Amino acid sequence: MGSGQVFVVGEVDVIRDPDTGEVLDESMNEIARLRADEVKEKLSICSVISGDSSQLERGMAVHLP
Repeated sequence: MGSGQVFVVGEVDVIRDPDTGEVLDESMNEIARLRADEVKEKLSICSVISGDSSQLERGMAVHLP
């Protein structure tokens, strides 16, 4: 990952087989998109480039778009 990389942040809905627990499908409800402005060894400082930053919460999923 480098400076300028964009990420999607949101909540993931997982559909599992009720008998086996196997993951059948996952979908993300996008809340915002972030851009990595400063990348360090163990963390990145990001800016919200779209979406509602007030809805972001600790523990949300972060994926590449």
